Amino acid sequence: MRCSRCKDFLCNSLCEGFEARPCPRLGGTPFCCNACPRRLGGGCRHPYRFYQAKWAQDLADARRSDARRGIDCDPAEFEAAMALISDGLAKGQSPAHIIAANRGAIPFGVRSLYNYLGGAKAGDLTKLDLPRAVRYKPRSRPKAPGASAIPREDLEGRRWADFCALDQADRDNAVEMDTVVGRSGKDEQCILTLFLRRIGFQFYILLPRKTARCVVEAVDPREVNLTPQLVPHSIVRL
Repeated sequence: MRCSRCKDFLCNSLCEGFEARPCPRLGGTPFCCNACPRRLGGGCRHPYRFYQAKWAQDLADARRSDARRGIDCDPAEFEAAMALISDGLAKGQSPAHIIAANRGAIPFGVRSLYNYLGGAKAGDLTKLDLPRAVRYKPRSRPKAPGASAIPREDLEGRRWADFCALDQADRDNAVEMDTVVGRSGKDEQCILTLFLRRIGFQFYILLPRKTARCVVEAVDPREVNLTPQLVPHSIVRL
């Protein structure tokens, strides 16, 4: 009941010993007040409990992230493992050898150990205790998804939106070119593909290397006039 001397509508928030009486309807489905006809001024004096899909998803994501934080072992077990690793590093042993020699006593693998050393989670041990690791150069990070090696100024007029803005006749007369490559750093040969949109036909040309010079040398002798009269003859000649 509202206090006569209280000027605040939510006077229950002023009392530290106030305990709200839970609603008996929250004990069954749907366990929330979203569909209750007595909510929001309908005579209900119990605390409300609403369900929002976005809030529930945010809480689930936060709970999943918190569960994966830290080190997945007991503090005493981790300290004992760090003592074994520190003793092995002082003897000049590698992390892989230390973990293999103490299998069962160290509750994580080599990759986790490197992550702990790099993230300052291994106590007094750091990557400076690994003589070989400090000599390696930082690895190049992969490019972000969608990143292109072509400068932005060179892409003006060559994007997919620019192609869609052309007339239907120009789009039909376009020739799509691409290359099919093999193993990076091992296979030098590649296949140049030319797709003729008007007739739905595709050429495959074997190139000795994936260079602009090889593409020009392969395409120049095969230039054809793709008119309706010459299309069959051109296909046979190629």
